[in-house]
Amino acid sequence: MYSVKGSYVVKKPTKPKRTNNKKTIIFDDVILHKDMSYRICQGADGVYAEIMHKIIEQFEIAQANWKRVFVLRFDLHIDHYTETNEIVRRFFNRFNKRLKRKYGFKDVGYCWVREQERAKSQHYHCVFFLDGDLIQNSTKIIPMIKGAWQRTAGYSVPTIKNPFYYVDNEEAAQDAIYRVSYLAKTRGKGYRPPQTKDFNCSRMKLKERN
Repeated sequence: MYSVKGSYVVKKPTKPKRTNNKKTIIFDDVILHKDMSYRICQGADGVYAEIMHKIIEQFEIAQANWKRVFVLRFDLHIDHYTETNEIVRRFFNRFNKRLKRKYGFKDVGYCWVREQERAKSQHYHCVFFLDGDLIQNSTKIIPMIKGAWQRTAGYSVPTIKNPFYYVDNEEAAQDAIYRVSYLAKTRGKGYRPPQTKDFNCSRMKLKERN
């Protein structure tokens, strides 16, 4: 049965069947990306290698482009199931523009994953990769995220303890990737239509050096 909530089609109350992700599952505590090894929190069910490589790719581009990288973890919840990811796509499109206006960012790096477990609606785990010369803490950006998501989805943003990393050395980089490797876990993914994505990342490019 379907109903309409705002501009979104809401399917209720059944949970969708799990879709075959056709991704590679790894169970190691370390992942090798190009010539760099990163510690990951793989858990009992493993992580998807493709998601980890996309996250690390955007993180390493951020490291190459900026002296310091601000890494921010946050989650987005909604109170109704949607077959598409239009709601989170719209949020990132609008919020990224706002970040650029407020802080002067040239690029905004991000990744999000879609998951659904016992709840009747999906939720999203997210990370931002931002220029650490322009932002150093989450005091202002977290309220901005909460307000923007409330306006977009009419729902709350859960509080995450110690949500950000200020990466300017190898130890901090390892800690940040270990933390965000949670996004790549297999548990909870696949409960969506075949044409709907489990994850998406920004497409930042390396800056040309003179």
